[in-house]
Amino acid sequence: MTEMIKVFAHFEKAVGDDGVLHIEGYANTTSKDRHGDVILDSAWEGEGLANYVKNPIILAFHNHSKPIGKMVEHQITPKGLYIKAAISKAATDIYDLIKDNVLSTFSVGISVKDAEYDSATDIFVIKELELHEISVVSVPANADSTFIVSKQLRDQMIAKGNEIIEVEVDKERDLMQENQIKELTDAVAVLAEQVSAQAKEKEVEPKIEVGATSVEKLEAELEKRVSDILAKREADLTAKASLEQVVKEHAEMKSALDGLRTELAEKGAEMEAFRASKMHYAGSDRQKVSESEIDKAVMLAKVLNKDITETKFGKALLEKAGSDLNAHIPATDWETSFSDRLYDNVRQRLVLAPLFSSIVMTSLNLHIPINPDPAADATWVARTAYGTANSSGVAKVTALSEVIMKAHKLSTHEYLIDEEEEDAIIAVAGVIRDSMARRMGRTLDKGYLRGQNNEGGADPINGMTKVANTGSAEVVLPGVIATAKVTVADLQTTRRALGVWGLDPSNVVYVVSTDAYFDLLDDPDFRTVDLVGISATILRGQIGMVNGSPVLVSGEFAAKAVDVAGAVVINKEAFLGGSLRGMRLERDREVVAQREVLVASTRVGFVNLIAGKGAAALNYPAS
Repeated sequence: MTEMIKVFAHFEKAVGDDGVLHIEGYANTTSKDRHGDVILDSAWEGEGLANYVKNPIILAFHNHSKPIGKMVEHQITPKGLYIKAAISKAATDIYDLIKDNVLSTFSVGISVKDAEYDSATDIFVIKELELHEISVVSVPANADSTFIVSKQLRDQMIAKGNEIIEVEVDKERDLMQENQIKELTDAVAVLAEQVSAQAKEKEVEPKIEVGATSVEKLEAELEKRVSDILAKREADLTAKASLEQVVKEHAEMKSALDGLRTELAEKGAEMEAFRASKMHYAGSDRQKVSESEIDKAVMLAKVLNKDITETKFGKALLEKAGSDLNAHIPATDWETSFSDRLYDNVRQRLVLAPLFSSIVMTSLNLHIPINPDPAADATWVARTAYGTANSSGVAKVTALSEVIMKAHKLSTHEYLIDEEEEDAIIAVAGVIRDSMARRMGRTLDKGYLRGQNNEGGADPINGMTKVANTGSAEVVLPGVIATAKVTVADLQTTRRALGVWGLDPSNVVYVVSTDAYFDLLDDPDFRTVDLVGISATILRGQIGMVNGSPVLVSGEFAAKAVDVAGAVVINKEAFLGGSLRGMRLERDREVVAQREVLVASTRVGFVNLIAGKGAAALNYPAS
């Protein structure tokens, strides 16, 4: 008969024949994590996993440059997201750490699509998300996100490498051994009696032969067999005692571990300050909230005349980003990034300003030294003059001069009626920002194109068409305005008026009005973007090319009229843009009107480096 006794033992984690290590567990659970977030099980449904399953990557420590495996199965349960993953042996150190039970927890990288903040419990409930990646980490944000070796590879294992195994103790074999010992002992006794009887009968030294073996040899052999059986019996009993000791020690260890787990659970509140990487919100690796959310938070704070941390929306975002409200907060950084994005939003609407080089201005009036092309030539030296005072040619003096770039203030403002509800303000914040950027961008482009150089402030920039007409580099369309149409030939004629500034097609740009654009579409010589290939897409607003130079359309030309430009041809190198500072957003309160005013402003400059050079205008004729 056999009896099965249960013994705890520790095994190395099993791996497949290909060396792949299979693990399984909860990538994330519905329990509150150390960030104070709770991810609902329903958040993983629908679009939550749609993109991830296309490339179900497993990373180490959220490091995108350190993939270690892939998810092979997943299941959404009421407790959370349960997955099975295959870890590649190529993961080396991570592979070994998992195999040695050092690493045994998951963490997820997500983008939050929808969440609610419960102020009563101070918890963010994430209802909708997108999963980017799952990582094996050392300290997870969700303490319950643990994994074990897959069941199909752990026939002799349980969670974390400890398994209850069954060991046979063959009691029937032990009983047989005892019977053998008894039989052998009895046989020895019988032989001893036979020897004694023979000795009495013959009064000789007992010497009984059993076959070819003497009694002494048989007795020695029997004693050896008895000794071997007893030794094996003792070894079996020792092994049994050792196994029972292992069971006892495992029980004591399990009790100690259970006590430690209880203690850690009780101290969970103290670990809230330890923020482990768990989620990657839309944006950069460190940015956990979107740029649009930051912009709304900054504008909301401006309108309400509060610090970002004093608005409900701002506080919620800061908590989502993992910032300590009682220590350092990124409020100042957020305002700076908002201003930068507002300025970028303006520049994205520009067609003309991006054509020119731009410098950072350090003062309202920036003096720029220039060296215009000298009229004089170098000297051909006669051979007879070699080694004489005339060997170096005729002396010339570089005629350095300077131009002054002036910074001009461009500003716009928007009113908001008295409103205290954050939700109402947030709803219009994006619209206000975009409308401000659109007005600023349009006005800046208009100034670059046809600013009248009015130092009074109404129109201070000296625009390209103004430069062209002032420098007498203007071409008038033939005919009368009623029938005049801009053609490729007219643009070529205008380019000729640039002189040497029109020689390099890579520096030349044609800018046309909407009327001229439609005229060019009727001209069979005009090559539109579909005909000029990839080079046609390098500039915003580009519609085609003429003789290797891009043609851009702008809606900022003045309406078609006598002696008004319908197109302008420029050399980009003849102009320079400048910026004294980036975009600034300010807020003020108009008490009488009971409204808030938001003011956006910047300071920019634009200068023609060689007065009257580098621009030629194509004007409409008289009626």
